[in-house]
Parts: sequence; C-alpha cells; structure tokens
Amino acid sequence: MFVDDKLTLGGRVSHTAERAIGHGKTTANPFISLVNWDRHTLVDLFSEYKLNENVSLTMGVDNVTDQYYIDPLGMVNMPGPGHRFHASMKAQF
Repeated sequence: MFVDDKLTLGGRVSHTAERAIGHGKTTANPFISLVNWDRHTLVDLFSEYKLNENVSLTMGVDNVTDQYYIDPLGMVNMPGPGHRFHASMKAQF
C-alpha cells in the first residue's frame, strides 16, 4: 500500500512447464485426446486506488508480454487470450 494506504500495486507471474507424461494415447476413448501445450510464463499487473471510503478505481493488464499459449486446463487446443487491459470503478452507497 502506498500514498496513505490509498494505492495498491501488484502483479502475478505464473509459469507452466511441459506435460510431464508427454503427449500421446493415454485414454481408451478415441474421441478424447490430451491437449498438448508448451512451457510458458504469464505476467499480470494490477493497481487499485481508493478515492475515498466509498469509491475505488481498479486497473490491470493481463498477459503483459502478449505470450502465445495453450491453456493447460482447457479441453481443446485453443490459444489463451493475448494481452488485455481492464479498468473498473466501484462505488458503495
């Protein structure tokens, strides 16, 4: 927390390695196959600023380096999202 506990800055780094058991036939069902992914590292940044007790602003950037990756928990070979910016304002009454 900075600026009299009004500003919060943070980030996250997540690294995914290759599949430990390799890629190939591991199921008896011919319609189900393992999703193959490469190792990748994602970096996310965020900030929150409290204007007062009732209003706060939040901003963030996900996948800062615009890393191409396949989501290891997904069921299809669809790439994860590229970098994106998001912002919000929260007001309590």
